[in-house]
This record gives sequence, structure tokens and C-alpha cells, in this order.
Amino acid sequence: MEQVNVKINGVSYEVPADSTILEAARYAGIDIPTLCYLKDVNQIGACRMCMVEVKGARSLVAACVYPVNEGMEVFTNTPKVQESRRMTLELLLSVHEKKCLSCERSGNCEFQKLCNDMGIEEENRFEGAIPAGSKDFSTPYLERNNAKCVLCRRCVAACQNQHVSVIGANNRGFDTEIGCAFESPLNNVACVACGQCIVSCPTGALTEKDNTQEVIDAINDPEKIVIVQTAPAVRAALGEKPVIAEDLGYLTDSVRRLVQACGFPGMKVLEFAFDSRDSSGAAEYFPYNYTPNCVVYTGTHDNETVEGWYETILPEERALVREYLGRPEGTAQPLHWDFIRAAMSSVAKWCVVPMQDYLGLDNRARMNQPSTVGKNWRWRASPADFSPELAGRIRRMTACYGRMP
Repeated sequence: MEQVNVKINGVSYEVPADSTILEAARYAGIDIPTLCYLKDVNQIGACRMCMVEVKGARSLVAACVYPVNEGMEVFTNTPKVQESRRMTLELLLSVHEKKCLSCERSGNCEFQKLCNDMGIEEENRFEGAIPAGSKDFSTPYLERNNAKCVLCRRCVAACQNQHVSVIGANNRGFDTEIGCAFESPLNNVACVACGQCIVSCPTGALTEKDNTQEVIDAINDPEKIVIVQTAPAVRAALGEKPVIAEDLGYLTDSVRRLVQACGFPGMKVLEFAFDSRDSSGAAEYFPYNYTPNCVVYTGTHDNETVEGWYETILPEERALVREYLGRPEGTAQPLHWDFIRAAMSSVAKWCVVPMQDYLGLDNRARMNQPSTVGKNWRWRASPADFSPELAGRIRRMTACYGRMP
């Protein structure tokens, strides 16, 4: 990969030539705050939180969309940059429903965290007219409150990325808000209830509907077997427990408490541990943070295969994988067996490894891409895939880590 030399805050770095300033900074371990940025999904420079100074540029530039070039000098934390970011947050606050104490996302809100990090003390500096902020409670699974929306458009991009595209920006200027075409309620369009808009939302504008009491009532009903679903698709039913909670993605504190109180084993997907986009939640997927009452997966049917995933992640994510698994840089040794070993050696009581990962297959063998139509669930193992050598290796590793039946 072609590299270029850049200076960030006076320090020289060699970064990939096709990087943006934001990617180059993250490659160098330098934090630049963002609000609308979602790697590989939403890179539009809309929120202006990632503004930086570039030597020779006439004004500040948006780091998430501005490409690096040879000899570029970037400054990420000057007084001018700091003032720009603070003013952006204060302007957003001027039209924001500031009911943080009662908000579902309080304490887990990216917008709130940025305000705290930037030392915003005067939330009404630009007090004035506030948009009405329409609300949509029409579906049984999510609620939208545009009074808390910061127009980052991450939900719109996530919906498009799922090939659904039922939400977008309506109206113009001061009256712009996110909604469905012709201001239809969400239950009148082809929403597939995947929940990716909620996961991508940085504020409390999109939240899950709270069905805690209904779940408790169902659990207490002796005539029912309960499956807890907190993500788009529950496919797991394993072991001694009648329930496995698919506790992936954004969860409210009430759901976490419910799962913990009921004793349901949660899911840990090892691939998620190395996601640089999730600065706060990725750590829980590292094996050293597991509790025994969980099911560890190298990846699920909804994820890329381990070998395919490793080819698509960022260079810094690959470096973290190598560091964590103790793999030398440049090794030609396939990754999947190291990944399987990390899962099996964890304290998780249950371990699930897809056959594609045992076989070391790339993404052509991926089973499912959620919320897409066609080309899913087509991969099949053939008799030729199963050799005595493979069976022996699986048996030895299973026995080594005490997972024999």
C-alpha cells in the first residue's frame, strides 16, 4: 500500500495515501471528535465537529472527508479549532431538547459526552426559536423524537446501508428533520425492524420501546418458553438454559438489568472486540472481560467469516488483532485457528464456532447479511470439507480447553 508522510501536531507519521485526515489521526492514535461520522457508512462532514487546521488552507477543514497528501501539516487542537468545536456544540444545543436527566441515553450519549469533554457550561448561549420536533411512536419496536435529533444523518446512512432506505431528511433549512417520505409514520413504510438506526444514533432521538414489564410477565408464565430478543435476529438456543439473550449493539440499562436479573447467558462476538468505531463498548467483547455465564462466538451467521473479516478491517485494527493474539507482523499463517483458540480458552461456559471458520473460508462463505434480499443462506458444506485431520484438530482443541461433552 502506498504511503505518504504527514505531520500531525508537529510529529511526523507515515500513513496510507488514501486516508482522510481523520483516518490518519486515528492510525497515529490521535483523537479527533466526531458526531456524524460512521466508518464506511456515513462520511459526509455534516456535523463540523472534526474540524482541524491544515497548513496553507484558507479555513478549517472537516477531517472526516479531507484527504491527506505528501508533506501535509495538520493541527488538531489549536485554540481556533477548540473554539469552532465549542460553538458547533452550543449551536446544536440551542435547538436541542435538553431533558438529559430523564433521557434514555443519559450517560451513554455521544452528544452529551462531547459537551462534557469540551467544557460546555452555557447551554443557552444561542437561545432562540426551536423547531417543533415531530415524534413517531407508530411502531411496536422503536420511538423517534426529532426534538433530540442533531441531524447527523447516521440513521439515514445506516438504513441505506441495509438496502431499506425508508427514512431521510424532510423539509429544508431550519425546518429540516428526519422522517419517512411524505411524512408518513414508520409503520406505513417497508421498515424491516433491524434496529440499525437506533444503534447508529448518537443521541436519544431514536430509542427502543421499553417492553420490560411484558417480558417479566411472560417469564413468570409457566406455559411459555421465553426468547429474549434485543437485536435483529435471535437464532441461538443452546445448553442448559432455555434462553440466550442476544445482547448485542446498543442496550438500555433497563434491558441489561433485566437480562442480569433473569440469569440469561449473553452473547460475546470476538470480532466485535477489535472494532475501532466503538470506543466504549468494544472492550466487553475481549475474553479477559467475559464472565462464565455467556456464549462466545468467533462470529455469528450474521457476521463475516474470520478470514474475510480480517481482510476488510482497518490497518490499526489488524495491528490490535496481531498484538492480542501474539501473531508476528507479516505472518502467512491463517488467522482462524488463533481466533478459535482465543474463544475456546476463554471463561465463557459455551463456545460456538461456525463451520466456515473451522474451514478458514473467506467472505464468499458468509451465511447471511442482515436486512438484504437474495444471496443469503446459500453456503453449504460438502463431504469433501470434512477430513480426519480437521476432525482430529477440533477434537484436540476441544479437549485441551475442557469443552468435551
